[in-house]
Amino acid sequence: MFPSKELHKVWKTWLNAYRWVYNWSIATIKNGYQGSTYDLQKIARSADRPEWVKTLPGHQLQEAVADAIDASKQAKVNNGFAKFKSCRETSQVIKFKAGDFKKGSWYLTKVKGLSFRSPQGFPNECIYGTQLVWIKGKWYGVFPEYIEPTPTQKDRVIALDPGIRTFLTGFDGVSYIEIGTGDIGRIQRLCQQLDRLMSRIDLSPAKRQRRSRSVRQSAAMRKAAHRLRQKIQDLIKDCHNKSASFLVNNYKLIFLPTFETSEMVVKSARKLNK
Repeated sequence: MFPSKELHKVWKTWLNAYRWVYNWSIATIKNGYQGSTYDLQKIARSADRPEWVKTLPGHQLQEAVADAIDASKQAKVNNGFAKFKSCRETSQVIKFKAGDFKKGSWYLTKVKGLSFRSPQGFPNECIYGTQLVWIKGKWYGVFPEYIEPTPTQKDRVIALDPGIRTFLTGFDGVSYIEIGTGDIGRIQRLCQQLDRLMSRIDLSPAKRQRRSRSVRQSAAMRKAAHRLRQKIQDLIKDCHNKSASFLVNNYKLIFLPTFETSEMVVKSARKLNK
């Protein structure tokens, strides 16, 4: 989704306010609050908040408090503690209640005259709860929609086996089918290009010298790295979507093995967020 500059500022303010209310709720719970979600929402409405936080619509204040309560309960089940949200998180979300999206916008009276566009289009209204997601500098809208299930007319069965050079290999009792043959080669080349670019960023003089030219070059390389990551993710997602569409349209029963790929690799203890 591509909002106008003015609408982008409004959405960013809502996003920051949503995070502020969430963190305030987590802090209140850590300080010993044990009441209900409704009572905490009442306390949040009357709490001392910055003026820019007060611009957050009331429904979103309720959603932020409810998210904090849910996160705290889930953390307690896992013998842990709910964490605060950071402004540096690459993925952030604003949750809207059912009916908040009307006439092609969220809160039309609050954003009157401001518009956004989307190449994929969006509904004029949504009777379900919607979300506005901010991921790595881009806006995405989530509009749930109920679609009647369409039973497949095929009666064939296929068993799938994941691979490395070939994404999926299947056998349907008659022939072998390969999906995504050679696709990993293109993705691997992009990953190698990304690794080389990240090495250049780490070795750039901008980290040692605050020269304007070096800083601009480093910023340009970071933007290029972000584009490469996005391209890699798009290729992977496209392969997954097309594979799923082909399989469900041609087979009635699909046997999938357990994908325990997390046990096949060794991950670093550090979390790099570049």
